Amino acid sequence: MQTQREVRGEELLEVINAIYHINEAMKVVMSYDDEAYEYLTKARESLIYYLISQVKDYE
Repeated sequence: MQTQREVRGEELLEVINAIYHINEAMKVVMSYDDEAYEYLTKARESLIYYLISQVKDYE
């Protein structure tokens, strides 16, 4: 059980890290490329929904 939690925790940290990097990329492209900004926004939202669903399933 402990190993499963550790793996799950690492997976969730990777998702959070990806969200952080998407946010940083959004800051860069915000004023340059509207299409790229939209793609990043959708990717971030998708990861946030995934993260929420994983946390809800855990409870």
